[in-house]
Amino acid sequence: PPNTSILYPTGRNLLFEIVSVSRRWLCARGDQTLYMNNSSTEPDRRISRLAISGVLLLPFGLLLLLFIIPSSNDPANYSPSQWPAALRYLLLALGSIAPIASTILGYLSIAQIRKSKGSIFGMRLAVFLGLFYPIILLSLILFILGWTLLGNIRSTGLIPLAWLVIVLAIDYWIVRVTWNKAIS
Repeated sequence: PPNTSILYPTGRNLLFEIVSVSRRWLCARGDQTLYMNNSSTEPDRRISRLAISGVLLLPFGLLLLLFIIPSSNDPANYSPSQWPAALRYLLLALGSIAPIASTILGYLSIAQIRKSKGSIFGMRLAVFLGLFYPIILLSLILFILGWTLLGNIRSTGLIPLAWLVIVLAIDYWIVRVTWNKAIS
């Protein structure tokens, strides 16, 4: 006899058919947090899209350094002043926005990950995004402050090295405190 369980699902096959149809419907609707795995009843885990957006935006802030650091007079050097104007303005705009936007996206993704109760992951990436530019800015300010205050004591190389260790210790403390707050 032909296999009629495919045409007229009953019992376990009916349940499987209902689950697969609802899964396809949820996936087509775009609701990825409710999409179930084949092997378990737990929701699929995905990385935070806000964190991915912040990571994609992160390098543009570093490109801003090309506009700030003066280039040499070497004609073989391709400085931003030799690039097309549209590209210069685009990179300047993205570079100006990137530090603030990636920091905000980092902290928004921390909140999103905490609120998702395990269905969204990427906490380390989110903390990295949230702290990358603030740590760089704070380190630069502390280094310049130490250089100007301790500038007249340049007889030994130990003082600037000690100041660098202090700045790195402050940075480490900030990262640890933020990480502990993020995962608690």
